[in-house]
Amino acid sequence: LGQAQANNPVPRTMLWRAALQMWQQYPLLGVGPDNFRYRWGDELGLVGWRDSTSSSVLHSNNLYLEILATLGLAGLAVFAWLLGALGVNGWHAWRRLLVDPSLRLVWLLGLAAALAVFLVHGLFDYFLEFTPTYLLWWIVTALLVATILASTRRTNEHR
Repeated sequence: LGQAQANNPVPRTMLWRAALQMWQQYPLLGVGPDNFRYRWGDELGLVGWRDSTSSSVLHSNNLYLEILATLGLAGLAVFAWLLGALGVNGWHAWRRLLVDPSLRLVWLLGLAAALAVFLVHGLFDYFLEFTPTYLLWWIVTALLVATILASTRRTNEHR
């Protein structure tokens, strides 16, 4: 996150506490996209934090707390809906592909595993702020959706 933060890192627990405090103040819609970086020090009552080396903090180091703080319960609900829809449809695709295995089964497993790795990593980082990682996130998600849809088409063709 930059040379300044590397020399004077802010503990994750402090950032997580700031994110929770922001969410408690604005529970429904949060403080707005990308506003964590502009408010975290004030939430913790730090004086002069914008002038210090800690001002290079960009996010809360937790995907789920960042979503809560910046997008509120509404944003977390949409994210949960996305993951739920992927999970349910992925499970149905898995069941269909077990009956008639193909290379799509390997794709489904690989893409689901990649998504799971992103979600576990999200416990300790917020990766949707950086172009290479959020681009990879959406590519994996889109490929997973395409694989699910392809398994549905294949099942319908065999009927």
